[in-house]
Amino acid sequence: MADDKGMLVSWTETNPGFDAELREWFVREHIDERALDTPGFYRSRFYDAVDAKVEYFATYETDSHTVLTGEGYLERVGNQTEWSRKVIPELTVLNRMTARLTIDMMHGVGGSVAAVRFFPPQDAAGQETLRTHLRDAVFAPMIKEQGVLGACLAENMLEAANATGAKARALGGAMPVLEKVEWLAVIEASTDQIVREAAKAAFGPEALKAHGVDDAPEIGLYRFVYGMDKRGQ
Repeated sequence: MADDKGMLVSWTETNPGFDAELREWFVREHIDERALDTPGFYRSRFYDAVDAKVEYFATYETDSHTVLTGEGYLERVGNQTEWSRKVIPELTVLNRMTARLTIDMMHGVGGSVAAVRFFPPQDAAGQETLRTHLRDAVFAPMIKEQGVLGACLAENMLEAANATGAKARALGGAMPVLEKVEWLAVIEASTDQIVREAAKAAFGPEALKAHGVDDAPEIGLYRFVYGMDKRGQ
């Protein structure tokens, strides 16, 4: 997996009365700042909850997962913009995943996504078996279904997540320290209903038990708000 792309993911909520500014920050500065101005980043997207525990969801994709531990990104995290220094202390939830993008079957931009969080087996052999199953038996047929536009798997890197998260916590964001390997599947589709059904079929409570996923995955449904792709500029 040495050449895997990277994906930084965030789930955020803010203090009452601050939502409008948080949304403006995402669409007027932060998404563009990451996709266009941060070395190694090429695409960022921002979503609003349809049916999820946390209100806002954002993804940031990089040319390599090593970008997320590189000096260019770490320097940027440690030297936030003036607007970021205003917004981050207002966050009541700042949950981040710093991950390898180990399966990438994304295509274009869909109107809706499912963000599916789950804990894989914590041993390497079990993870490889599950990864293969998701790629060949879950994602490959899923993206051929009408209205399903793509899917990917992001696997968090604990050491990297906690290192970069410490910088965010120093600014006031309420972000927990991560202690267990967690994976995220992102399914992209044209409508809320299509993505809901695809996620439920693939990641229902019993769907992955035979592959070592003992706890039911957490499925959050989100609607696309804004994105920027450097490659399209």
